[in-house]
Amino acid sequence: MRDTNFVRDSFFGGALATWGDGPWRLDTAVYGVMDRRLDNRPLNLAVLLAGTRYTSDGFKLWAHALGQAGRWSNSAMNGGDQDIVSWAAQAGASVTLGRFQLTSNVFALSADDPHDGNDTLGAFFSSGRNASPTRILT
Repeated sequence: MRDTNFVRDSFFGGALATWGDGPWRLDTAVYGVMDRRLDNRPLNLAVLLAGTRYTSDGFKLWAHALGQAGRWSNSAMNGGDQDIVSWAAQAGASVTLGRFQLTSNVFALSADDPHDGNDTLGAFFSSGRNASPTRILT
């Protein structure tokens, strides 16, 4: 109770822009996270997103990529800081055939390197459980 407000809080902010007027759209976004929930282990993370979407009658196509960079203080095995450098990508297509819609999607996340105890975290940093019925990046 002695802590002031915002000492243990998390902050999230960002902006999303979509360009294009025809069937092709370009999506871009930048997000930032400042997580202070863990004592003496603050996390600062920036996320950049770029992707494209194509939509026509009965057909959709999309592809997006994310890059993450940041620092997680006092989180390494030796108590040091870890730099976060990671990525994620998705691509998919959907076609409508009468009353049916067929959709396929592929999704990939970067993995951490095989060296235990170093100061670089290569695994994509995300929530452990998504309660949403959909898994989308944008």
